[in-house]
Amino acid sequence: MKLAMRAGLFLPALPLVIVALISAFQHTRQQIFTEGTNLVETGCYRLSGFRYSMPLELVRGRYEFVTSKGRNDYVVFSAGKKYRELWIDLKGSPYLDNIRRLAPVAVDEYFRELKKGD
Repeated sequence: MKLAMRAGLFLPALPLVIVALISAFQHTRQQIFTEGTNLVETGCYRLSGFRYSMPLELVRGRYEFVTSKGRNDYVVFSAGKKYRELWIDLKGSPYLDNIRRLAPVAVDEYFRELKKGD
């Protein structure tokens, strides 16, 4: 009986515990910027801060159009197999001019796709 009461008290809090755990281990980006000869990303992952960089001379940008859960337009920065990809959502981004400096062809392709949709 006491175990059932304890379980009854814990079960309503279970969804909150699950959300807290997922949030704690989620990869959250704070900034992407250039510093010297690198493209740098900072953020939080597994409850601690991280700093990830890749050399600008290797960075290539491409446009990706994804249709899952609505329309999603991204510029994806990659620097070869040794580095992970950085995905930047373009929808409503106030930084399109800055992104265009790093990936002009990808941003131009995004604008062409927007015009097709009109």
